[in-house]
Amino acid sequence: MAPAGDAADADDAGEGVVMEAEVDDEKEVTFVVEKDEVAELIKRIEDAEGRVEPQVFHRVQTIIERYQEFGQLLDPHLEVWIIPLAAVLRAQAHAGEDADMTLVQRVSKVLHAFATVRGYKTVVRFFPHEAKDVEPVVALLAKSHDAAAAAA
Repeated sequence: MAPAGDAADADDAGEGVVMEAEVDDEKEVTFVVEKDEVAELIKRIEDAEGRVEPQVFHRVQTIIERYQEFGQLLDPHLEVWIIPLAAVLRAQAHAGEDADMTLVQRVSKVLHAFATVRGYKTVVRFFPHEAKDVEPVVALLAKSHDAAAAAA
């Protein structure tokens, strides 16, 4: 095995690579080597209201899936990553008939990767839980189901 910090370790989730990040004048130790990249990609999705290249969504999903066996390593970062993605879905739900179903599908796949790696109980804590969202979300789900049925 290569020594800790070797470039070969950067591709393996959580194997000996420790990064330090400045957080409120304290050092945060993290084993998620790609945390800055994921944060940047999610920021791009949020700023562009999801209208970015499909590769951006795929890259986030790929990084998250690397941590399947060590999902707890993602926990310190989940709030910063999931809330913006949930906000994109929320905005699409409130868009009604103008919702971009391709965007909904892409964001949902990324959120599904989070739920697969960390479990839905952990991920759902970062979703909005407001009553005013129920009706638009149900309408979005119905539209999604109709779109999937039409495509089949």
